[in-house]
Amino acid sequence: LYGLTETTINLAHYPWQKGVSEVDCQGGLLPVGRFFSNVSYLDEGPESQELCLAGKQVFSGYLETSEEVRERNQQLFLKKNGLSYLKTGDLYVKDGQGVLHIIGRCDDQVKINGHRVDLNKVRQVFEHESRCLEALVLVLDDKEGHKILVGFLKGEGYDVNAIQQALAELLPSYERLSAIFVMDNYPYLVSGKVDRLALCDYANATFHDERF
Repeated sequence: LYGLTETTINLAHYPWQKGVSEVDCQGGLLPVGRFFSNVSYLDEGPESQELCLAGKQVFSGYLETSEEVRERNQQLFLKKNGLSYLKTGDLYVKDGQGVLHIIGRCDDQVKINGHRVDLNKVRQVFEHESRCLEALVLVLDDKEGHKILVGFLKGEGYDVNAIQQALAELLPSYERLSAIFVMDNYPYLVSGKVDRLALCDYANATFHDERF
C-alpha cells in the first residue's frame, strides 16, 4: 500500500509475487505499484521526477486560514492539465511494466560545487557523530548564491567543535557543514512536521552578517 498524510490511507497497490517481486525491489524498497483509477499522477517522461498526485483521495489544502498556511498551500500544489496536483516530494521512476518505484526525496538531492550530494547520507553521518536522533541537514544560499550545507541539533550538551572535526575526517569538503545550529526545540507545521523553511529563515537571520 502507498499513501500519504495528505491523502487517504491508500492510493496504490502492489501485489507481492514470490520469485518475481524480489527482482522488482530497488534499494530494498517495495515498488509503489499502480495507482487506483480515481488517482492521477504527472508522468513527464522516463527520467526520475517528483511524484505529483490529483484525485478525490487527495486533500485540497490545510484548513487554517492564516497567511502563512495559505502560502504553504500554494507551495504544495501544482496546477496542470486542468487539475491541482499535490507535490509529494517523493522522486519516482517508472519501469517497463508501468510500475512506479520511489527512489528518494526531491529535497535530498542537491548540487554543491558541481558535485551531487545526497543530504540523507550527510544527515546519517551527522546524526551518528552528534548522537542526536533528530539531527537535520538543510541547504542555504550564501551571499554569492552558492549552495552550502548547515546542520541543526535539538537539545543541549553538544560539542560542536568536536562534531565538526569528526565530519571533516569522514566527509569530502563539499559535503561538510558550514555551520551547526543548536536549538532548544524545532518549529513545527500544523501537520506536525518540522518547519524546514522556518529553520532556514532562522539560520539566515541569525548568522547572515557574520558568516555569510
